[in-house]
Amino acid sequence: MSNISTKLEQISKNWEDFKKQNDERIKQIETKNSADPVTIHQLNKISQTIDNYQSQMNVAAAVARPFSSVVSNEIYSYNNSENRYQKAFRNYVRKGIETEISDAAKCSDNSCDTNKQDAGYCITTRMTEYINNAVKEASVMRSICNVIEVSSDSVDLIDVDKEGIVAGWSESIITQSEIAAPLRVNKKTIPTHQLYAQPKATQKLVDDQCIDIELWLSQSLADVFAAQENNAFIKGDGNGKPRGILLSMDSKNTIGVQNAVNLKEVDKVKLQSAITDEDIMKLFYSLSNNFVRDAKFVVGREAMQNIRMLKESGTGRYLWQPDFSTKMSSTLLGHEILIAADMPNISEGYAPIMFGDFKRTYQIVDRHNIRILRDPFTHKPFIKFYATKTVGADVINNEAVRFLKTVK
Repeated sequence: MSNISTKLEQISKNWEDFKKQNDERIKQIETKNSADPVTIHQLNKISQTIDNYQSQMNVAAAVARPFSSVVSNEIYSYNNSENRYQKAFRNYVRKGIETEISDAAKCSDNSCDTNKQDAGYCITTRMTEYINNAVKEASVMRSICNVIEVSSDSVDLIDVDKEGIVAGWSESIITQSEIAAPLRVNKKTIPTHQLYAQPKATQKLVDDQCIDIELWLSQSLADVFAAQENNAFIKGDGNGKPRGILLSMDSKNTIGVQNAVNLKEVDKVKLQSAITDEDIMKLFYSLSNNFVRDAKFVVGREAMQNIRMLKESGTGRYLWQPDFSTKMSSTLLGHEILIAADMPNISEGYAPIMFGDFKRTYQIVDRHNIRILRDPFTHKPFIKFYATKTVGADVINNEAVRFLKTVK
């Protein structure tokens, strides 16, 4: 906790430095019509430092995620079949022995084996917990969206049109038209897709009994799975992968922001900004009151840099505010703001900022079946491990989110 407190103090100091540099930038624009490149460089540097400190705090808070043998043995002591499967799995990974793991799989109650036709063998419970936690910690979308686990290749979600439900007070009169109005029910099918990764190891690494082979595989797979998922949840085209949230952009939920130059803006400071405080306000108030309470901002790193420099017109108050508690977040207009590395940069035709209630906007579907197939032949002298993970995702309510898109 002391490490986190130290980083909070560093963020506070850097934020004060950032504000001083930004005030200097504004003064330069007002007097010279442009900011000094050195000042801009300093702002970028401080902003990156703040981002790094916040990221380090998140990592420090995640240290509690265990992969110790003590915790694992405590789990397996209550489940002899799982303990047997763990030993068989290690022998399969190290030596390629399939008879043991095949027999152990028959006795294991591991729900991963619900689909026997998938290639390879299920990873251990210990590995599953580690990978799932690591992927979640590395994914902004997983942390704010709705996530469910299924055993099939797809899931059907039923959405009842609440406007079609007759409701009122007991003394009110229900008209004949209300009684006759049909109740509309919409079904949304979200298919799952297979995500794969192929880490490779030398025979020497695999044979080394001092190396925790489960931990090594888990770390290798978690990093790759997280990177692939994060990109798909934001930008995925739905072809063999989840449909990204940006695919839900349309004329109703997207706010187009024109460059200040084209709007003949007279404020010199705003002429230097791709996004202004009025743009953020416009985005904020475009979201229905039904979704504002639990709404969050998700932005790209470039957009975050722009947002940190914005002040509210009239009051001069900064819109972005760091949270100096142990919650390790920051706010924009009182709502949590998060950086997603796969969000687009500020450029024509893209939406670098979105604001909404993401649990009601985006549904992530996991199938509990991470499997591994050992391949010692394809890339000799290396041993390749072909691992698969099944996941799907799609937008379930595009009214619960708003996008800010910069246009010419």
